[in-house]
Amino acid sequence: MMISLLFSGCSITPEGNEKEDMYFMEGVDTTPVADMHTSQIALDYTGTYTGLLPCGDCDGIEAAIVLFEDGTFEKSLHYLGRDEDVLLSSEGSYLWEASGGVVRLEGDHGFTRFMVAENFLVHLEGEADRFSGDRGEHYVLQKIPE
Repeated sequence: MMISLLFSGCSITPEGNEKEDMYFMEGVDTTPVADMHTSQIALDYTGTYTGLLPCGDCDGIEAAIVLFEDGTFEKSLHYLGRDEDVLLSSEGSYLWEASGGVVRLEGDHGFTRFMVAENFLVHLEGEADRFSGDRGEHYVLQKIPE
């Protein structure tokens, strides 16, 4: 009787090998748990980030983004080297994507995505994970120490 109880909790694969990495018991949720070391959980991501972003028709864009704990943001973009001074400001809310490593800033002018890393943000192109080629290093905003 005792031996049958011991083996009733184990699962045998069709090949006859006992599964070693997890127990399969009826009624127990065996859904894999995601790694909990995401930027959203592990990093102190709130604060102000600044940097100079590339611009196709100007000398660069001075960018400043503030991420607040309540899920809101403020963004200002200053376009340099144009005949007239252009400063765009916006605010809105941000959402974390399922990966826990990317925030999506949603405001009046659509959305912008940033990968969140230790003390910096990386501007992402559309739905892509990164800018292609060597351009990626030019899309980084550094966090200002508090």
